[in-house]
Amino acid sequence: MARKATYEGKWLNFHEVTFTNSEGEARIWEYASRTGTAGVAAVIAIDEGAIPNLILVKQFRPAINQHSLEFPAGLVDPGETIQAAALRELEEETGYLGQVIHEGPPIYSSPGLTDEQVSLVTIKISGKIETKHEADECIEVITLPINNLIEELNRIQTTGVVIDAKLWTFAQGLGWISPFKQEAD
Repeated sequence: MARKATYEGKWLNFHEVTFTNSEGEARIWEYASRTGTAGVAAVIAIDEGAIPNLILVKQFRPAINQHSLEFPAGLVDPGETIQAAALRELEEETGYLGQVIHEGPPIYSSPGLTDEQVSLVTIKISGKIETKHEADECIEVITLPINNLIEELNRIQTTGVVIDAKLWTFAQGLGWISPFKQEAD
């Protein structure tokens, strides 16, 4: 496959890739790629209080001109581990501190559009300090109970806030797992 950069920006590059399809025909595909990063760390932050809660962030996303509810997340700096980036982003965006309990493999949330890799890192909350938002971040921390997450996400959507695909998929998975888990017990 031949790749050609068509645009190089501060945070994103755009490319054309020439490939051969299953019919043996040469085709061209366009995609976006992040610059200066080893990927993205997205944080499944769990506060295991009397009622287990998920720590989320609501922030304005210019690309869709709406607020989005998401896992805390951010770019992995060059030379930084996924776990270190996850802990850093959790602290910066929410003020929460924690301990990594699981790091998932790199996944692709929109492989038809971008080669961006996202790793989901599960963190157990251990404390809280003041947030350290970056200048262009306007983040609201939202805490939701895990036991009825899908209902809460449906309610939030009625207010005009969109739900990030990773968060929605996580909530759907919780809904699917629970009935099967009960049957297995």
